[in-house]
Amino acid sequence: MIKKFAIGVSSALIVLGFLNFFVPIFKVPIPHSLLHIVVGALGIMLSVKGIYLSFIKWLGIVSVILAALGFMGIDNIFNVLKLGIFNYWFYLVIGLLSIWVYISEKQQLKGN
Repeated sequence: MIKKFAIGVSSALIVLGFLNFFVPIFKVPIPHSLLHIVVGALGIMLSVKGIYLSFIKWLGIVSVILAALGFMGIDNIFNVLKLGIFNYWFYLVIGLLSIWVYISEKQQLKGN
């Protein structure tokens, strides 16, 4: 389950990154779009190599931190991550789902 989740989230990040180039509905800077593509590609690569658990953990942590920064009003990080309200909620949902999947998998591994 967790490997499919990691590949699914990674694929969504890649699609979102490319979508920002052709359909600029979210109005994010090019480096932000490139970051989505790179993180998505990294996630797929790590998932294929079997390192998906670490990827999901760190994706969850970083996403929740980005969401928290956005909700606190810090909406421009290094002039790369210009966050809007959609981004806050997107990162919060992805982050919480990733952390939930990670914790669920760790508990299941302990039970076996």
